[in-house]
Amino acid sequence: MFPSLFISHGSPTLALEPGESGPALAQLAA
Repeated sequence: MFPSLFISHGSPTLALEPGESGPALAQLAA
């Protein structure tokens, strides 16, 4: 589900840096 979100948002940087984007992804998913 998360991988599809990365592709949908078109932000490969997030997929490469899950550590920093962790909290951000939680907010996006919320």
